[in-house]
Amino acid sequence: MSAQIQVVLVISTPKAPLSVESVPIPAPGKGEVLVKIMSVGLNPMDPMRHAMDFSMPPYPAVLGSDIAGIIEQVGEGVEEFKTGDEVFFQALGGGYQQYTIASETILIRKPKNVSFDSVATMPITFTTSCMGLYAPAPIGLAVNPTFSWDKPRAGKSALVIGAGTSTGQFAIQLLKFAGFSTIVAYAAEKHTEYLASIGATLVVDRALADLRTHPALVSLAGTFDVVFDAVLVNLGETPSPGDGPLPIDIAYDLVKPNGGLVTVSGGAGLSARKAAAKTSRRHSGRIPLRRIILSSAR
Repeated sequence: MSAQIQVVLVISTPKAPLSVESVPIPAPGKGEVLVKIMSVGLNPMDPMRHAMDFSMPPYPAVLGSDIAGIIEQVGEGVEEFKTGDEVFFQALGGGYQQYTIASETILIRKPKNVSFDSVATMPITFTTSCMGLYAPAPIGLAVNPTFSWDKPRAGKSALVIGAGTSTGQFAIQLLKFAGFSTIVAYAAEKHTEYLASIGATLVVDRALADLRTHPALVSLAGTFDVVFDAVLVNLGETPSPGDGPLPIDIAYDLVKPNGGLVTVSGGAGLSARKAAAKTSRRHSGRIPLRRIILSSAR
């Protein structure tokens, strides 16, 4: 197997352009397997990691962190998996090629009734939603840290911004499992039927107005127990004063005092104006802000 050739999408040096190259297919070592990749998730963090040389695999680097495929070969000492097993997993990289090496310890068996494409959307995005909502403080909001089936958040309300994203979709399902009675999804109208089917009680069409002025949300400002912001903001962007309120500022205004706010933008923070306004009467209650960055370290 190691003498055969595969096609790889590679970044040769920091911030170098992507290039297609042919390289030998590696052989698995002790405790490793060789996986034939059937599907890989396209994570919005990948171009950001590339541009900023942030959380990158060793160079020459191959990105692609949500990987699904079939075990082609097993290395010495592998006991739990065999050739032909269908698996998926999360890694720092290695997905943008035809074959990759993975440790036996990170593999998850793919259910027979779920496609490779479907499971390749899951490892990083589900982890992000789950950590932000379920993990105990200071990592997450601890809305259901024990994964209780008893609906511990019954009667509570939540808003998911960017609900049509993979992370947003998992957030809706986790909020539903935790018992939230009202789950508002801010997304494109085309996602309405699907988002309702997985737990959204109201889908607000983002095309009708922006987040700050949308009439359906203006009327609900300051009423949500939880706001989950699934829209990734480029870590390298520095908004200018003329850009208007930061997305995180708008999300903050939608949370009730003592509510919780989660964002997938790890470098996000309230603007100086909004931070100063936290002492106002309306926001006298403490609002925890959890930043969950989309990365495979993530």
